[in-house]
Amino acid sequence: MKKPKKEKKAVAEAGEVVKFDEAGMPQLDVWLENETVWLTQAQMATLFGCATANINMHLNHIYADEELEETATIKDFLIVRFEGRRRVARSVKHYNLDAIISVGFRVNTKRGIKFRQWATKVLKEYLLRGLVRDQRIGKLEKRMTSAERSIDTILYTLMPALPEEREPIGFRA
Repeated sequence: MKKPKKEKKAVAEAGEVVKFDEAGMPQLDVWLENETVWLTQAQMATLFGCATANINMHLNHIYADEELEETATIKDFLIVRFEGRRRVARSVKHYNLDAIISVGFRVNTKRGIKFRQWATKVLKEYLLRGLVRDQRIGKLEKRMTSAERSIDTILYTLMPALPEEREPIGFRA
């Protein structure tokens, strides 16, 4: 009996290739560089469970519609692989996370649907976390303003200066 695969978490340095495995999904070598993920069209096709031609079509539409800029989302990486017995180095186009997400919202496959559901869930979580954080920051700012006024009042009262020389000092961190 096979043991279930454990989820692999990876911390990658710039330009590092990381292997991701998930139960029931093909393994992908993900290129991490400049704080983003880079995939080829073939890898996106594997990820979303469709043909490379579909990925190419969606990317062409994304760039034609000016949803994204090609220069900002495409990078050539030199890939070394074997073709028969020959070791060949080829420049292969890779697409960053922005392009991957855009394609994921256009592909009409079961994996594409799962991707959209996952992306929507993650986006909601981040929005809610941000909203809660902003509310907490607002409350802290109100408390700080109140504390600053209290400190100003205390300092003003305790200052041994003449009444005409008293000015609020203001607490600054």
